[in-house]
Amino acid sequence: MSDVGAKHVLWLLSLGLIWGSSYLFIKVLVDAASPTVMIAVRLALGLLTLGVVMLVRGERLPAWGRPWGLLLVMAIVGNVIPFTLITWAEQHVTSALAAVLSATTPLFTLLVSALVFRQDRLSGTRLAGLAIGFVGVILLTGRSVLDIGSSDAIGTLALLGSSVCYGFSFAFARQYIRGNPVSNVTAQLMMALAIMTPFALLQGWVEPAELHTGNVAAWIVLGAVGTGIAYLFYYALIGEIGATPSSLVTYIIPPVGVILGWLVLNEGLGVNGLVGMVLIVAGVAVAYGWHRRLLPRVG
Repeated sequence: MSDVGAKHVLWLLSLGLIWGSSYLFIKVLVDAASPTVMIAVRLALGLLTLGVVMLVRGERLPAWGRPWGLLLVMAIVGNVIPFTLITWAEQHVTSALAAVLSATTPLFTLLVSALVFRQDRLSGTRLAGLAIGFVGVILLTGRSVLDIGSSDAIGTLALLGSSVCYGFSFAFARQYIRGNPVSNVTAQLMMALAIMTPFALLQGWVEPAELHTGNVAAWIVLGAVGTGIAYLFYYALIGEIGATPSSLVTYIIPPVGVILGWLVLNEGLGVNGLVGMVLIVAGVAVAYGWHRRLLPRVG
């Protein structure tokens, strides 16, 4: 692992801005098209971006066989299901809430890694971090999540379900996925798009009136940048400074999502929501030991 320099900090901030703003753009587009159409366009733009990069670099897709079966699992659990859950949820809840609940992904990754794949052990410190994080979820969502019949509750549960899917996909990738990460992600997006396209066609396409400058720009940022270019930055960052420092982008996404939701859509979390956000991020830090690695030693 190399030292973290100014360039790497800039990359982290850029990634946090890109992925944190994704929830805003989804919220902007939920009225422009059905969830399946929105996701299909997003996947197509991300795939086109990565495909051009691979073509320029002269890289190839993974060899046919078992890798494609494993990447199909990643496409379903890491793209199709969570994209659908998030897009559907944002028809009912704020983009700020979606951004903050995305920060629970590392907590679910740790749980799946320990309980399903036996990759990690749930030590006392990790259990404490999980407890802190989920207390934050309770504060953030409040009693509304208990009202199962309400759209807000179902939307919140859908967002948590997307984090469970991401957590599983990250643990699954750690266990089984090998090879060139950009080639793997490109193949993964190809299969995800193949799955989503029939559903998108069944639900119709985008009305011409919805293809105005604002929506087109939102799709480009969400697809080409957030689902394409951001992966290139992320894997390049991992190659230079390692996985743990790169994962600090988790800290940046929630405040970016909250600030953009407030500035653009006049959304708010309230005091309990803000405290919940802090607890979720703190829980992730404790669970992964980042608080020991990043805080200066005293004495």
